[in-house]
Amino acid sequence: ELAQSRNRILYTIQLDAQGNAWGVDRSSPNRLVKLDPRTGEQQDFVLPDPRAGVHEILIDRDGMIWVPELGGTPGTRAYRLLGFNPKTSKWEKIINADPDDVIRNPNKVGMHASVIDSKGNIYMNWFGMGAIGRYDRETGKVEVFRIPTNSAIPYGMAVDKNDNIWSALWNFGKLTKFDPTTKQWTEFTPPTYPSNMRRGVGIDSKNNVWTGIYAAGNRPAKLAKLDQTTGRITEFTIPRRGSMPYEATADLEDNIWFPDTSVPVNQPVIGKFDPRDQSF
Repeated sequence: ELAQSRNRILYTIQLDAQGNAWGVDRSSPNRLVKLDPRTGEQQDFVLPDPRAGVHEILIDRDGMIWVPELGGTPGTRAYRLLGFNPKTSKWEKIINADPDDVIRNPNKVGMHASVIDSKGNIYMNWFGMGAIGRYDRETGKVEVFRIPTNSAIPYGMAVDKNDNIWSALWNFGKLTKFDPTTKQWTEFTPPTYPSNMRRGVGIDSKNNVWTGIYAAGNRPAKLAKLDQTTGRITEFTIPRRGSMPYEATADLEDNIWFPDTSVPVNQPVIGKFDPRDQSF
């Protein structure tokens, strides 16, 4: 039996329809954690493989909780998408995330930065493997699609209004778009290139795609906006030396928020950008 660590490493909190908070614990053993904020009661549910590696969770419209396996022991294991039913407190779905062995690497490393589209399909980044996976809600089938750029590292993921899937390519500094209907890829290169993008993309109400670009030496950091109607990328300089915008998220008024993780240059802060007057 796996020894239980005294440390808890909680990642990625999501709220269900009843207001319960759910998260994943990266500590040993790997667990799904539920907190009822009204009573303070907390419950742990050990993953089917307690060494699977976890990074995040998703909650679909039916209340099912999905956990993609990230990286476990041994690294040559098959990675799976796990579905937990809160009504039965059981892991009811254990799905091979690359059933056709599209990723031809014995040490695949698992998935993170997952999203659900308007049809309930689940998309997952194969971080470090240059691909994304899709679980089709209607058929139960899993497909893996390779990104054309060799050795791409997709980091962060978002769904736009047309159910296209967007990700930032960490190691190239490009934005990539996957069209699930045609299964075609499109890449967009910002004016600042090459660059370091991290968790990346957010979609605003106008279907613009936003991402952060790290500072590098004397070059300042940027927020970048891709206008899908024109295909043009506009950059906005972040007025903070050494800024590292980890990701970009639009709020209900289309302000863009980003965590600035610029250690050791500065203390970490949260940034807000107003696209209307272009102020930080």
